Amino acid sequence: MNPNTPGTDVPSEVLQETQARFIQRDPEREACLERLKTGGPLAAESPERVEARLTRLGVPQPEAQALAQGEADVKSVAQHLPEDIRLTAERVLGANDLVGVGYLDQARSCSRAVCRVVIRDSRGRTQGFGTGWLCSPQVMVTNHHVLEDAQTARQSVVEFDYELRPDGTLMERTTFALDPERLFLTSEGLDYSFVAVQGDPSGFGWLPLYSSADKNVLGEALSIIQHPSGEPKQVALRENRLVDRLPDFLHYETDTAPGSSGSPVFNDAWEVVALHHSGVPRRNAQGQVLKRDGQPLRAGESGDQIDWLANEGVRVSRLMEDLQTRTDAQGKALVEDILSPVRPPLIGSPQVSPRGPVLASGPVTDAQAGSPQTNSNEAQAARVIDLGTLSAGADGALTMPVTLKFQVSAPEAKPVPAPTPEPTPTPDDEPVDFPTPQNPVRRLPPHNPAASLLTFPPTTRSRPSSTTRA
Repeated sequence: MNPNTPGTDVPSEVLQETQARFIQRDPEREACLERLKTGGPLAAESPERVEARLTRLGVPQPEAQALAQGEADVKSVAQHLPEDIRLTAERVLGANDLVGVGYLDQARSCSRAVCRVVIRDSRGRTQGFGTGWLCSPQVMVTNHHVLEDAQTARQSVVEFDYELRPDGTLMERTTFALDPERLFLTSEGLDYSFVAVQGDPSGFGWLPLYSSADKNVLGEALSIIQHPSGEPKQVALRENRLVDRLPDFLHYETDTAPGSSGSPVFNDAWEVVALHHSGVPRRNAQGQVLKRDGQPLRAGESGDQIDWLANEGVRVSRLMEDLQTRTDAQGKALVEDILSPVRPPLIGSPQVSPRGPVLASGPVTDAQAGSPQTNSNEAQAARVIDLGTLSAGADGALTMPVTLKFQVSAPEAKPVPAPTPEPTPTPDDEPVDFPTPQNPVRRLPPHNPAASLLTFPPTTRSRPSSTTRA
């Protein structure tokens, strides 16, 4: 692999290939930008994809179709939608930039699954950094150019919660070793590497991969959560706009710094749509990377000064397609977990702790796998059935090719109430205290087992004697 371009964590070869694709698509991208300028996503995208995108967001199919075909306007349809669906649909179609507070909760939850990849050599020395993220409870994904082979993965580690607290101090981070013996799948062409993580990182949540192609529309705002240059975790919130869709890649424009290698790229509903892997820097006629002041970038200068034109990410639908067809991925349980996405429950902010980094390595034991906490987390997870793009026939019927997997388990045992403890016998020579309204304590005669009835003497009030069965 060629050395990295100065100021970036991306190999020169990858940057050159990205730029070649970007230049080749200049006519299509310019036409898309013009349509976005005049009519937004509804003008830039095909009606079929707009309809599929809106339906995925929860817009009823008739209304989604009417919007996509230009038979209804966004305002008239949106006013009849539930609030959460309305806001997301308006954002996706460019009609509203406001987000609810719950949007930030989703961002925080997704961020917990994003980790810093610390690349080490055989002597344990740090050679570089990248970004990765859990795509299932036990598997992390990053770029091939971050972890090129199993040996590099074996020597490297991943760190979760490497981020700043609100007061600017570093959060406690948790470090996991990687386990390429259990799983390591890589592709130089699609620039991905899937690798198993030692221990149990599932408490950080994960970002499931959905193979359907209806997760974005041209013009949709995208977000990236990342560790740029190995720094504490940061987010580019809705700072990128999708401007082109290739068979294997997405191109998204930004006027800010590029994403970090291996970062997840999210649509406006916080679904991962791409694995970020490269950017497109502005160059001069001599092919030199230019800074924002128009001068060539010199060796040793910071990448923060580069004039970036766009970013490129590998499409998630393409990753899933490749995984499904790889012969070396067949029959692997960890791969099946990726291909059968499960959406975990929302996870809140990490707990504030003054302690140092925690090393969490080692395989998951059977006891851990069956622990109440693990089972509880799995029980809370929401199963997602990803049916892809559905279109109704002339008769209004939908045909869905669905594979169903059932797991039958024994019914949970009903809790057995604890036995009532037998009363402790009171010795005959110990009288029992019995309170009455007039006398805080009265003495009863010693217990007589032979008696079937005990008669309490009447109190000072006029009332009949009461009897109690022994």
